Amino acid sequence: MKIVFILLALGVCATYAQIACPDEKPACGVNEEYRCCGPACDEYCDGHDCGIRYFVCPNKCYCAQGYKRNNAEECIPIEDCSKAGPRY
Repeated sequence: MKIVFILLALGVCATYAQIACPDEKPACGVNEEYRCCGPACDEYCDGHDCGIRYFVCPNKCYCAQGYKRNNAEECIPIEDCSKAGPRY
């Protein structure tokens, strides 16, 4: 019975994520991509983590793969993160 409930819950969540994603995706910034139901927070160069990554899943622009946000909220290559300085 537990497995049926879990599968049902996952199906509802997956269906909601597809319904909640707009047909027209907004324009994103440089090195960003729009994701439906992405993590609750972005990945930052300083390793800042919000702790609850998938409790909520907003539809928004995130850094593309291989990029993280610097303290100016720009998506920069991960290898440049050491030059980004601390986030305030």
